[in-house]
Amino acid sequence: MQIIAISALMALPAFVGYWIDLRLGTRVVFTLIGSGLGIALGAWQLAQLVRVLNRKNSSNGDDAA
Repeated sequence: MQIIAISALMALPAFVGYWIDLRLGTRVVFTLIGSGLGIALGAWQLAQLVRVLNRKNSSNGDDAA
């Protein structure tokens, strides 16, 4: 379920940027800004998810080496 939320977080700013481009008659300026923002937010959220999962694994003693 979290992967779907991260995917939406990445895609939504690009769609909003596209909508703004259509409304203002600009080319792809806001679409690119929205895409960059979405990628940054998605990467940040994915890094937080990995951090939480790593904490859970290390607290369970799953440090099999």
